[in-house]
Amino acid sequence: MPKNIQTQIKEEIEEFNRRIKENPNECELYVGRAYSYMLIGEYKKALSDCKICLKLRPKDKNVLMVAELLIKEIKKRL
Repeated sequence: MPKNIQTQIKEEIEEFNRRIKENPNECELYVGRAYSYMLIGEYKKALSDCKICLKLRPKDKNVLMVAELLIKEIKKRL
């Protein structure tokens, strides 16, 4: 991935961090940050955000699906 794209994604993560501080119960923010983490290969951080979102919405099938994909990706890299 080109460095300028990685930089842009890291800036997006910082924006999500700021917004999460303001709205810590907003599941969509965690999902957005998880996706950004996934794009730069930070799978454990992405999974952590999915877990937070699942605490907020335990039956969210989309987040469950993303979490399962992340777990598979993490296992592949072990």
